[in-house]
Amino acid sequence: MLPDSDPLTSLLSLVSELKREALQPLPTVFEDSSHQIWFYDDAGQRDVIKVLNSVTHDAGPFWLGMKALFDVDLPQQISRFETLYPMVADATELRIPTLKKLFLKPSAGLWGLRTDCLPGRAVTAESVTSEMVAQLARHLAGLHQVSFEGFGDITCPEFNRQTHQAWSNHLKTWLEQQATPEKGVPASECDALLAECDKVFQPDVDAGPFGIIMPDLRWDQFLQQDGRLTGLTDLDALVAGPIALDWVLVELLLNENQFDEFCNEYQKWRKFRRFLRFVRCIAPRCF
Repeated sequence: MLPDSDPLTSLLSLVSELKREALQPLPTVFEDSSHQIWFYDDAGQRDVIKVLNSVTHDAGPFWLGMKALFDVDLPQQISRFETLYPMVADATELRIPTLKKLFLKPSAGLWGLRTDCLPGRAVTAESVTSEMVAQLARHLAGLHQVSFEGFGDITCPEFNRQTHQAWSNHLKTWLEQQATPEKGVPASECDALLAECDKVFQPDVDAGPFGIIMPDLRWDQFLQQDGRLTGLTDLDALVAGPIALDWVLVELLLNENQFDEFCNEYQKWRKFRRFLRFVRCIAPRCF
């Protein structure tokens, strides 16, 4: 998160070992992108440098939701990448970038990282193959097998292991803010959503396990080459939470045939219960 109007000048002034001529900026894909990104070509080696965007990193609806639901923010997540990256590497078959260095200077507004550059191009919905869907299923099954009793930051030693009912209260508070008449959701439907939360997450109801989940699950988080996923590039939003939330996102991400392929592959690696009644109640109204 760089305060200077010229982020590159600010970065170079704070990280003296970087060479200006080796930095090649990448265009931002979204107006509210949380990072500014550069390729770094030096001594025949291409790396990637990502630095928090001073304007958009904490003001967008996604990270406001992450703070409300999981009590995490992006500077906090980046500061714990040295613990998080190995955890994820152990849990997934997908390649993740090698974390080479963190740039942490909070007093100067700098949170960033340097990684190696993985092969491949960003995945688009049109480029998705059956093999990619199967790889996604194995990836999420691996993350879901890392079990937690509660939700939030997965790297903190003082991790607060709260109950399913505590999650229900968090979710209901968020839904009350999101599912409003101003956003096209009638009050009666909001009441039905809140009642569904109470049913699913009561102490005597098995609402499913809590594991590592990807609240920002999208195809452009992955790279692909020759019809296969070659890596996961964005680990910013990985948290502990109910795996039912990933099922919500999977159903939104995939078409009907892909969803069937996903389920067939996922169950080879991990037993699961489908949360489709809850998923189909929540998803169309709040995402």
